[in-house]
Amino acid sequence: MKKFWADGLERIKKISKKALIISAAALVALAVLIALVLNNKPYEVLVTGVSSGEASSILTYLDGQGVTDYKVENNDTILVPRSQAASLKGKLLMQGYPQTGYAYSTYYDHVGSLSTESERNNAYLMFLMESMSNVIRTFENVKDATVLISPGEDRGYVLDSGNVVDASAAVTVTMDGAAKLSAQQVSAIRNLVSHGVQGLEIDSVAISDTMGNNYTADASAAAGDASALKLQLEEEYENKIRTEVMQALSPFFGNDNVRVSVNCVVELSQRTVSSRDVYLPEWAQNGETNGKGIIGKQIYEYYVARPGNDAAGGLVGSETNSDIPEHVENAADPTGEEQSLGGSGQVDYDNPYKETQALYTAGYLEDCTVAVSINSAAAGAVDTENIRRHVARAAGIVGPVDAATGVEYLADKISVVSMAFYSPVAPPALDAATVPLWVVVAAAGGLLLFIIVLLVIVAIRRKRKKKKAAMEQKELDEMLSSVGFVDTASPVGADVMTMQTEKSMELRKDIRQFANDNPEIAAQMVRGWLKGSD
Repeated sequence: MKKFWADGLERIKKISKKALIISAAALVALAVLIALVLNNKPYEVLVTGVSSGEASSILTYLDGQGVTDYKVENNDTILVPRSQAASLKGKLLMQGYPQTGYAYSTYYDHVGSLSTESERNNAYLMFLMESMSNVIRTFENVKDATVLISPGEDRGYVLDSGNVVDASAAVTVTMDGAAKLSAQQVSAIRNLVSHGVQGLEIDSVAISDTMGNNYTADASAAAGDASALKLQLEEEYENKIRTEVMQALSPFFGNDNVRVSVNCVVELSQRTVSSRDVYLPEWAQNGETNGKGIIGKQIYEYYVARPGNDAAGGLVGSETNSDIPEHVENAADPTGEEQSLGGSGQVDYDNPYKETQALYTAGYLEDCTVAVSINSAAAGAVDTENIRRHVARAAGIVGPVDAATGVEYLADKISVVSMAFYSPVAPPALDAATVPLWVVVAAAGGLLLFIIVLLVIVAIRRKRKKKKAAMEQKELDEMLSSVGFVDTASPVGADVMTMQTEKSMELRKDIRQFANDNPEIAAQMVRGWLKGSD
């Protein structure tokens, strides 16, 4: 170790001060750059332009999720670390935020100061679509997502004042296996896209997946509208059957070589259920009725008569010499001369009750047809009848059976066509993948370190070359001196070719002869002179 340490010190001493200063300055710059990168945590807009009340609700939700690293600007913009922005946006959207404002910043900061307005808008739109796609990718069972936005255009300057193009958006998701978007996820995606672009209505956002399923029905409208419920149920049946058929055919032909179209007809049925609950009155809640039910209606009839045809009077206390019961007298108001009394009536009691009527609406699948398109260029010859039966089992379609042959007839319900798909030549797509920041920092640090090492190596090699050239020149001078070709009488630095003495002329002649006889030595001497001129 001592030997290595001593050798290292000697090598460092041989390096010029200039190279050491450059190396030290480069190392300091690299250290400062690394410190800035580590301490500068990039933030990204979570929501902007929201009301103060909604901003407070969002901050409360973030605190509940354990997120404490955030910034608030202008009381309407919330920023979070860039690494957490996509996942937090997805969670907020699932909770129905934001109701006001936007989910992204309204200006794209990475355009130049000399960029035109059109270039800024296009750059921001591309950034916005990619950011929305990243958020949707965080949803459960979503493998990939693509968002396409067509901004609105106001053509009020045209003679036709009503010539206005509304903004629209299309979202395509790639699901994991046979999974489908839930109603909550569809609502969150519409909320995200509609709040990310100014002037974009929720109804103008179209959502579909790579299986061909569409998510256009509004579940909230379907709750009170029978026609909307019918459309929603038909869409759900179509998505389910399409996914099942694609799952059944994709292993044979691949997703890109099969297209499935499903058309379902759903009928709605309604059922009304009435119920009436009668409650005990306050006076009967103490148990006076002995558990008897509450009388809702009472019908009565009575008849009182004296026995036989005997007149009133006779022995005191006998039936003919006694009063008719008082309640009968009160009811009929007798005069005392009547032979008989009678009456009837009905009494209705108004008891407290609750009457409920419930309307239940249900849908059932009445009819379904399936059309399957197969790319013959990739699949080759296809047994359409076998494919038709396979699709029928996947879709749950049962056709009529021919009594004579016992074969199920499915041609009216399922159509299978095998033809070559149209495939236009598309230009190669550009790789828009972004490079992580740590890769850029590592590359910059490595490049800077390489430059430092290169400068040190060049300085050491240059010094060695000078030393070697000096040694070669010394050896050449000694060799020339040994053969007597050095003019010791000539002053140092004098040019032998400009001297006109007899001795110098003889010396030039000898040098020419020596160069002709020893070309290699002459070449080395010239090379030494050239290097010495550096």
